[in-house]
Amino acid sequence: TGSASGLVLTYEVTYTIPYLGIHSEILVSRSFQAEFDLAYSPWAAAEDRDDHILRQKISKAKTTGSAYLAAITAQWDIEDNDFIMIRGQYLNIDTTGKQTQSFYDGSGDVFTGIDDKISSKQISATVLYRHRF
Repeated sequence: TGSASGLVLTYEVTYTIPYLGIHSEILVSRSFQAEFDLAYSPWAAAEDRDDHILRQKISKAKTTGSAYLAAITAQWDIEDNDFIMIRGQYLNIDTTGKQTQSFYDGSGDVFTGIDDKISSKQISATVLYRHRF
């Protein structure tokens, strides 16, 4: 165990998620509407790069899998130029693939074919007030 100051690790993950979905809008009254979104992707992909600077090791992975999204939105028209919108969204991504680990400490060690899983569960909420001039 120990401690170190400064940058010790960098990590970046990029998701690519083309999806098919259903969007529905329901006009409840003149001043209130609701929207629902459901989407699914059997083509989700993730690539990550994990640089352990202190250990001088980079791990890179490419994975594929699936993702789904569910969202609900409510909008209230206050006046002709004003509305308030509330939106909640859930996104779930699950992918698996292979990772390669390379050391840049002078040893030249490389390990390939390591099983990898990249997943993400995200919840977001939005509250928006809009006024048009």
